Amino acid sequence: MSQSRKIKIEPNKRLFLIVFGLNMIDLLLTNYAMRFDGFMEFNPVMSHLISQSIWLWVIMKISLSLYACWSIYMITIKTRWPFIAYSIRKFTLYIYIFVCISNTLSILVLFVS
Repeated sequence: MSQSRKIKIEPNKRLFLIVFGLNMIDLLLTNYAMRFDGFMEFNPVMSHLISQSIWLWVIMKISLSLYACWSIYMITIKTRWPFIAYSIRKFTLYIYIFVCISNTLSILVLFVS
């Protein structure tokens, strides 16, 4: 009689994992797309970091991702205005989803052309 154990994650931790996961997908897709001619990073700060060193860019991207996730997590647990915290979380997730989708589409365009 084996009991299936379900991992219970609090909603704030789940949000943290979703945002971090989306950032890592963005990092991988951007790194993959940079191998092709005609693809460039539109963010001027990240573009400069990529030209210096790819590993510097990866470390900075992961650091900023962790900082963004930590900030969202802290906003959701230490706020007195739950509606504002919810709106910030929702807006941030939409931005990350948009970035990941735009990177995916740019890779598909590179393959087609």
